Amino acid sequence: MSSRRKTRKAPGKQHETPRRRGEAEDRPAELPPAALLRAALREETRSHLDGASRADTLLLIQQTRGNAYVQRLMQPATAAIQREGGRGASRAVPGLPAEAVEQIETHLSNDPQAALDRLTAALSGRGGIDLSFLAGETMTYVADKSGMAPGHYGHTSITPGDGRPRPCIVVVGPDAFQSVSDLYTTVMHEWKHVLQFRKPDAATEAMDELEASLWEVENIDQTGLGRDLDYLKRISGVLDNWWNLLTPEETAAMKQRYVSARAIITRKRFELDEKAKGNK
Repeated sequence: MSSRRKTRKAPGKQHETPRRRGEAEDRPAELPPAALLRAALREETRSHLDGASRADTLLLIQQTRGNAYVQRLMQPATAAIQREGGRGASRAVPGLPAEAVEQIETHLSNDPQAALDRLTAALSGRGGIDLSFLAGETMTYVADKSGMAPGHYGHTSITPGDGRPRPCIVVVGPDAFQSVSDLYTTVMHEWKHVLQFRKPDAATEAMDELEASLWEVENIDQTGLGRDLDYLKRISGVLDNWWNLLTPEETAAMKQRYVSARAIITRKRFELDEKAKGNK
């Protein structure tokens, strides 16, 4: 990787050595600015871009990622959405207005970028995120997952330049679009990384990832994922993965939040088990 990227990921291969946030993050980001990726990805934008602008955009992406990547980008975005049976069903998302949830849900499979835009607009309107902290004031949907490790839902990198703070590039992959709840928690996970990049002090990768994952658990009632057993199992593994990679000093600093998060997961799983028994 040419830049240090922060990601929301499922449990998988553990990092052998925690890296510190300042080690590689100031190198040029792999991806072009989000606004340019967005221009190439959105179907309706492709049809309205004039020839020169479209060509310039695709040339930049071609030079950055290669011909095969450009070809995959130009495939219909809906082909890359991987939905699991039943996971995309409508569910309450208490942290978002009901109208926004309905609008986001209608776009999940047929226009992921529109779904992402509607969600970030809703969060921005409530003060949950600040779009001015993002390159192009947007997060970008990328249908192609070849640039992401298996199990990763999105990643965040800092734009090239000197001094801090600088805008961040946030890219969200197709696995985050299984439901409004999944997309909501992914966006907020990446948002925590944006805020981490704005800090002058360094932290290990494990510390940063644990902090972002703890937000997910601490706000599980707002995202609506407390009713998703698969998610509870997955986030439990994520927490354990990063917890085991902390330094002794970080372990001491994060112990209370970690223990509390584990208790939340245990309680939610117990509630689901009791509900399942009652339905038999």
